[in-house]
Amino acid sequence: MKPEDYQNLLKSQGDKCAICGNQNPHHKQGRFNIDHCHKTGVIRGLLCWRCNVAIGKMEDNPSRLRKAAKYIEAFL
Repeated sequence: MKPEDYQNLLKSQGDKCAICGNQNPHHKQGRFNIDHCHKTGVIRGLLCWRCNVAIGKMEDNPSRLRKAAKYIEAFL
């Protein structure tokens, strides 16, 4: 990804994480992670470090992520 593409994508996201909306990337290098599909290589968006790690640990599995959300919601 070219630097100008990164900046354009970040601007299109309102200068924040595409998932949580946080403007702090929580990354030691001070930038958002470039999230992509590991099967196709298609760039999905820019994520803060926390969201990027979270979906990575859940292996980009939507079903697993929904189950995790339901689990957490059950204890709220």
